[in-house]
Amino acid sequence: MPGYKQTRLSGLSRLYTSQNKSNQRRLPITRPHISSLNTKSAIRRSLEAIAAEIDQVLRQTTCTSYSQAMVDRLKVRVVKLKHDYKLHESKLRTLKDDDLISSVPSVNTTCSSATVAHTATLLSDPSAMSHLPLLQNLQEGQPSSLGIIISLLLVTIFVIWALCAIYTRIFQRVDPPNLAGYNVLITGGSSGIGLSLAELFNRYGATVTLVARNQTRLQLAQSKLMESGTGVGEVHILSLDLCGCFTSLQKELKDHVARKGPVDILVNCAGYAVSRTFMDTPPEAIEGMIRTNYLSAVHVTKILLPDMLRDKTRPSCDRRIAFVCSMAGQIGVYGLAAYSGSKYALRGFAEVLRMELERSGPLVTLAFPPDTDTPGLATENAGKPDVTREISAAGGLAKPEQVASSIFKGILTGVFFCSYGVEGTALSWATAGLLPPLGARNGGQITLGLVVSAVIEVLAAGPLRAFGIGYALWMRHIVRKHERSEQTT
Repeated sequence: MPGYKQTRLSGLSRLYTSQNKSNQRRLPITRPHISSLNTKSAIRRSLEAIAAEIDQVLRQTTCTSYSQAMVDRLKVRVVKLKHDYKLHESKLRTLKDDDLISSVPSVNTTCSSATVAHTATLLSDPSAMSHLPLLQNLQEGQPSSLGIIISLLLVTIFVIWALCAIYTRIFQRVDPPNLAGYNVLITGGSSGIGLSLAELFNRYGATVTLVARNQTRLQLAQSKLMESGTGVGEVHILSLDLCGCFTSLQKELKDHVARKGPVDILVNCAGYAVSRTFMDTPPEAIEGMIRTNYLSAVHVTKILLPDMLRDKTRPSCDRRIAFVCSMAGQIGVYGLAAYSGSKYALRGFAEVLRMELERSGPLVTLAFPPDTDTPGLATENAGKPDVTREISAAGGLAKPEQVASSIFKGILTGVFFCSYGVEGTALSWATAGLLPPLGARNGGQITLGLVVSAVIEVLAAGPLRAFGIGYALWMRHIVRKHERSEQTT
């Protein structure tokens, strides 16, 4: 018999025996004493009961999980039962001729040696699973549904983790850069992720220009970078209203280019969020987020890109344009209708711009940072709905320095989607749509990196879709939970 069948048989034997013992404790078997049996029918019933009990005990002795001491006790019990059987048989002969008991099986033949031989034959038979009484109602080859689900979940988690790790190791590895002579312009650079990015670029020798509206904050950021002792490049500041008139914005930026030279790396990091349900979001807040999160990036890029393409002191393919988007630009979240709308618009613009420029450069990078511990997040949380707060909390809170480091690597490598952490990479794969492989530096050329990235993303697509469905249902569960809570209060 195969090993797995022996294991299952042993388990069922233990269960069956324990049930018998439990039943015996609840309903003890009280077989009449032989002295009270004076009719042939009563003795025959008692003989049948003893024979059945002997057969049951003999079967228990074949259980491989029993200790030798337990088997010995069962054998002693069999001997006693055989003795009782002989006594009943002898008394039956005194009441009736021998031919009358021919229908009663002999304990020495049927109930002893024959039963043992029959049981042993069944246990060695490959089809014993269907013959033994303990297993008559058991369906073979039907594993537990819960076990299958748990196994699939574990395999899915492992596959996604392994693929993300391979992807990160291959496509996000960056050698220490030398950015001496590079002009970097960062909008929204006075605080948060923008300021942390400025520190990284300055550390590796680039000349950094911080652009924001508040002159005081810009001066503080400039002082911080210059006093840190890690920067080796120059730091300039430029106070501009990025949401103002396009003509005046163009004049200011063109004057800056005339003084400092064409921009080599443009990082559009300006943005803010107002977290409300759509019905509770004021129209001016919707318009403000569209202007700051989307139009400001479009306008600044529109103004600076011609000089980036025209200047020949550096190949265009060595230049970069980055857009700092948000995970809310990948998935719609309750309470972020206006904010997600502005970020989805930015994503669409970046996708088209990447396609238009990927053959010549500059390469476009679109970053999707998670919730980050910045002054802007503190303002956003002031009026954030409880549903949004609970959903957002599941992703944790990242530090601006960590997020900036991830974006910095993505910009230098020239990848299009720049994600933070394993969760961010998985979300980017799940929402990539009809984009080329996300690990490719240049979507227009078939390279080994493009093929490897494509294979990894295809392998992860199925499990990620299953995870995405589960995540969407979980978010809706949170919404319903808060709705019920509000109704009860």
